[in-house]
Amino acid sequence: MLVNVIIIILTVFFIRNGIDNLKGNIDSVHRYNRRRITEETRPKYGKLIGISTLICAGSVILCAILDLVYGELPEIGGWIVLIAIAVSIVIMIYAQFKYNKGIF
Repeated sequence: MLVNVIIIILTVFFIRNGIDNLKGNIDSVHRYNRRRITEETRPKYGKLIGISTLICAGSVILCAILDLVYGELPEIGGWIVLIAIAVSIVIMIYAQFKYNKGIF
């Protein structure tokens, strides 16, 4: 139970980070990638990175809440996180290629 509470508390920080990214504040993105983003595309890039962060953090917090409610995480919880992380990675890679002209 304590582990789930800690996970929920930590995930709130990631949700906050995702919201900041949605608003166009991409300071949490690595400096190398920030340098390659133009001012015109900064809000669009931040929105995609923020959505990706929120999807990932939301799935983790959902699974922690499910574990608190049911006492043991159902198998579906693992699939929720796996699918959400895969979708998040696809969105981040898309944003990197579209606005950063590559991953690196």
